[in-house]
Amino acid sequence: SINLKYRIVIEMIITETEIVLINVGDHDAVY
Repeated sequence: SINLKYRIVIEMIITETEIVLINVGDHDAVY
């Protein structure tokens, strides 16, 4: 269904955002 596709896309975006935030946090800790 459209809702399922929409939900998968949102979860992918959220996951990518979390990964980026984690990477940025690691860089902040390094410097």
